[in-house]
Amino acid sequence: MMRADWASHYGDWEQWEVDQEEAEQREAAAVAVERDAERSATRAAAAAAAMPVDRSAERAVMEMGTLEKQALCRGFNAEGAAFFREGLCVVCCRARAAAAAHPSISMK
Repeated sequence: MMRADWASHYGDWEQWEVDQEEAEQREAAAVAVERDAERSATRAAAAAAAMPVDRSAERAVMEMGTLEKQALCRGFNAEGAAFFREGLCVVCCRARAAAAAHPSISMK
């Protein structure tokens, strides 16, 4: 009986260590969650302050059906082809050639 009591103290110590480790892990996880929440809130605030952009037009496009999007793409393609036929592409090519010849000109 004496031996069982003597050995039980080690089990109690081991359980205390396990409890301490679990508590430390829970605390570290809570700190990590809090830190991530603060970072995401900071990023969101910075993004909102830096870019007050109206995204309603983009949202409207995303909410369109596939056929509507394809029709808009076809119209945009036809408009680009018309500009190309009229020679507006030549103007762009000349500007790019001038930029290539003179490094001080930027096409960005």
